[in-house]
Amino acid sequence: MLLSKFQILFSSVKKIPCNKIIYCFLFIGHLHAQNLPIGYINYYAQKATTEKLLGTINTCTPQFWNINNTNSGTILYPAGNDSIFSGVFSLNMGVIRDMVFGEYIMEFDFYTFSHLNQDSSGFCFLSPVKSPETYYAFIFGNGEVTFYFIDKGYPVKIDSKSLIPLKSSWNTLRITRDILNRSISFVVNGDTGQKIIFSHPRLVMGFVGFGTWNAQSVIRNINIWAPTAIADSTFLCK
Repeated sequence: MLLSKFQILFSSVKKIPCNKIIYCFLFIGHLHAQNLPIGYINYYAQKATTEKLLGTINTCTPQFWNINNTNSGTILYPAGNDSIFSGVFSLNMGVIRDMVFGEYIMEFDFYTFSHLNQDSSGFCFLSPVKSPETYYAFIFGNGEVTFYFIDKGYPVKIDSKSLIPLKSSWNTLRITRDILNRSISFVVNGDTGQKIIFSHPRLVMGFVGFGTWNAQSVIRNINIWAPTAIADSTFLCK
């Protein structure tokens, strides 16, 4: 059930009956955590409460990205987006501070609001290449994941594939990055039958993050496992 502050901001959002769902997804997440390659350790773990989350990420566009904590998760929603006016693809970007990954597994829970415009809802999974102007983005919305390369702020669509979460429900998403094959895969709710994979020759080392684009979302229980992580503080929001 969402807090009254969030109800004021979004009076049209229905309350989330999540008392039982919380235990279900925490248990599922625990099971997934055991299904890891040998040598992978947890480099990042956040229940996604506002204060702790903000302390672990670089929020690159704070003027377009509002964060509100609830008893169910952290609400990520845009106050606006300059890409609407300029034609430049501007994500409400948050990048994990000071860590570069090669191979990794990222997993978290997210809540889908069925009444929202599905064309613009969902999360962006980022693999920046040292700069908030040049990076890869994977946008999950409208029942598919679309793979973009952002070239100095302008999007180049590479591919899109169908991936359907449960509506009006919590979902668990697992993202697996394979640096040897230059690929990244997505599995929702453990359903490997609809696993999707994207490949690109420039999918190498990079920063990892998340965000929203013209949509509100709820996220919680973020984890990143990897065999190694390199300390790197060169990523600076401009």
